Amino acid sequence: MPIIKKWSDFDLDFSAHPNTGDLSMKKDEAAIVRSVRHLLLTNFYEKPFHPEIGSNLVRQLFEPMTIQTTLNIKQSIIDAINNYEPRVQINEINVEPRETENGYVIFLRFFIINEEVERVTQFFLERTR
Repeated sequence: MPIIKKWSDFDLDFSAHPNTGDLSMKKDEAAIVRSVRHLLLTNFYEKPFHPEIGSNLVRQLFEPMTIQTTLNIKQSIIDAINNYEPRVQINEINVEPRETENGYVIFLRFFIINEEVERVTQFFLERTR
């Protein structure tokens, strides 16, 4: 009988569970998708004692919107996930520049290790002031 591994992480909103009052948890797919998004939105030197963890995508938002910048963002995503998220295997990454909105749409298709269902997540990467 194969061992089924369950994943769980703290909810980063730090909201309390309505019944127990403990910190809420994200489980399985929700935990991994949240972890991937958090990793990609983390800049280098943001994590205490681990300055290397992150993707530093925000830094690239200040570069001109060219094909090279789009490719650099895509490569940064690949490097961050391959180096720091062992639960995920990337299937497809699309990075679409949106000049009128001054940001990029990031579209990811991936498999969670030891699962056969493909997962999809999408988010908008923009500068915040």
